[in-house]
Amino acid sequence: MEKTVDTQQDHFVNLILKLLSNDEPLDTIFKTLIEFFEEQNPSTICSILFLDKNKKRFEKVYAPHLPDFYNQALPHLDIGESAGSCGTAAYTGKRVVVVDIQNDPLWVPYRDMAKAANLAACWSQPIKAQNGEVLGTFAIYYVEPRAPLERDIKTIEQAANLVAIILKYFENRKAAEQAKERLSLIYESSIDAMWLIAIEDEGKTYRFKSINDAFIAVTGLTRAAVLEKTIEEVLPPTSIPLVRAKYAEAVSTGHVVDYLEVAPLPSGVKVGQIRVKPIKDENGVVIKILGIAEDITERKRIDDRLKESEADLIYAQHVAQLGSWKWEAKTDTVHWSQEIYNILNLDPKSAPLPFVEQSKLYTEESWNRLKAAVEHAMATGGSYEVDLEGRLNAQGPRWYVARGAVLEKDPQGHPIRLAGTLQNITERKLLENNLKAALNARDEFIAVATHELKTPLTTLQLALYSIVKGLEGTIDKEKLASRVEKAKLQGDRLEALIKNLLDVTSIGAGKMRLELKPDVNFSSLLQNITKKYEDDIAKAGSSLLKNIEPNITGLWDEFRLEQVVTNLISNALKYGNGKPIEVHLRRSGQNAILEVRDQGIGISEDKQKKIFERFERAVSETSYSGLGLGLWIVKEIVTAFNGKVWVKSTLNKGSTFSVELPIKAQG
Repeated sequence: MEKTVDTQQDHFVNLILKLLSNDEPLDTIFKTLIEFFEEQNPSTICSILFLDKNKKRFEKVYAPHLPDFYNQALPHLDIGESAGSCGTAAYTGKRVVVVDIQNDPLWVPYRDMAKAANLAACWSQPIKAQNGEVLGTFAIYYVEPRAPLERDIKTIEQAANLVAIILKYFENRKAAEQAKERLSLIYESSIDAMWLIAIEDEGKTYRFKSINDAFIAVTGLTRAAVLEKTIEEVLPPTSIPLVRAKYAEAVSTGHVVDYLEVAPLPSGVKVGQIRVKPIKDENGVVIKILGIAEDITERKRIDDRLKESEADLIYAQHVAQLGSWKWEAKTDTVHWSQEIYNILNLDPKSAPLPFVEQSKLYTEESWNRLKAAVEHAMATGGSYEVDLEGRLNAQGPRWYVARGAVLEKDPQGHPIRLAGTLQNITERKLLENNLKAALNARDEFIAVATHELKTPLTTLQLALYSIVKGLEGTIDKEKLASRVEKAKLQGDRLEALIKNLLDVTSIGAGKMRLELKPDVNFSSLLQNITKKYEDDIAKAGSSLLKNIEPNITGLWDEFRLEQVVTNLISNALKYGNGKPIEVHLRRSGQNAILEVRDQGIGISEDKQKKIFERFERAVSETSYSGLGLGLWIVKEIVTAFNGKVWVKSTLNKGSTFSVELPIKAQG
């Protein structure tokens, strides 16, 4: 060879770079490479052979200057231990140097063919992949016997390595092209909008370089309106600050950035789940951004509607005080809706109670009924409905109705999932209890009223009968006057009872009217009323102590004020056991304070809370007469004056009723 190895290497590199930069096909590159070697060494004939996929024969031959018959024969020859230079090199994976073909045992089968082709020497170097796999051979032929020099060996090794590198390059390029085709296919066929952004002016400008069909479909924009345009020219102004911030984040971090964008576009307002991926050059500098947008507009609309529905359900459950639950029976895993926590007054952050622990929520009797109902439903696959009473707590008595049913069974027919509701029926229960109490009070009142009305009527009838009989006979005036006085007393008592009943009707219907007058003298009114009671007090063996501050005047209804005083003094006289009664009236700031105190039977603490209610009595109707209306009428009148009434009492020691009235009462 006439040129140095170093010079040949330079030629190899320059030639390869030129061929590769021109994207020349593999056949052209190998043929050009052979011609280059042959030009550099005119006495040589070069060949490049590649094995078939089974590694048994050569299938590809590059040898433009070998005879056609020789090239045509090569693909039909098996490689082996004595298969010429190339067949043996491919088989052993080692370089084979044959100095004299006609006298070398490796060529015995092919001597005649070599002689016909005028080939006398052949050096063959295996072409290997990076993993050592033999791909083919690079061979140099001479027309005369010849042994290689050291530089010849180096050249043939470099030539074989160069062919391997070219093969790898083309393999990588093919893989890259296939990957590019796959990416292009994905890019163009993706249902998600995709685009490529070029970064210009050191990150100040973002310009659209490519968009796929989905981008056009989603946005309603055309390619002409997007390509080579900046984001400011394409996107709505409201989106620019967010998009710029996210692109800048991707560029600065070099990482993928995800975000949600809502944008008004020609196709309508769209909601997109955006992902932007930075693309770097060989120096690690971000030069482009690949964007992908999933159109979640419809999904967002459905999600919003679901959230609205969930909110409506939560609100409906709250209004109805009806919570829902699910129970995985095998694992005893319970799921509660928000309203369950509200109904049970439990921390919503706490875990739902397993079924067996829910016994702490209800009374023992209620829990036993619930447990029995659930067990029956599980045994029969049916449903249940049970009223439950909650354990007493700071909120007072609570009542619920629990409903449930078996939703799912395992293959053996055992229940594995139940669901149902829990509803707060406390208000309903309280109304029912109050109604029952009212009905009981009504019945009791009717019985008492019948008795109270019948007593004075009977007495009045007897008194009138006695008067009539007396008039028929001879009776002195004193006896007649006494009988007339008794009749009058019973008539007055009957009138008082009827007035109370009429007051109940008018007050209960909201028809009580106050006839307010200025300068009503409470002190004088109280003096007059107590004077009327002197005879009754004396007959009861009692006494009256008065302490009345003079000239306490105010804006009041004199008739209603008299009702208050009369009812309180009558009660003190009735329940005072004939012991002294005290009446006090004083001014306290802008209020008048009336106190009526007796030393009689007193009122138990539990009854003190109820005696101001309609038809409520602190004593048995068999022991004391009355309708249980007097104190209720007092409370209603005092309340109408914007005042207050209360009692302090001790059993068997007496009671003190106090009334506080604003001096300028408002009706």
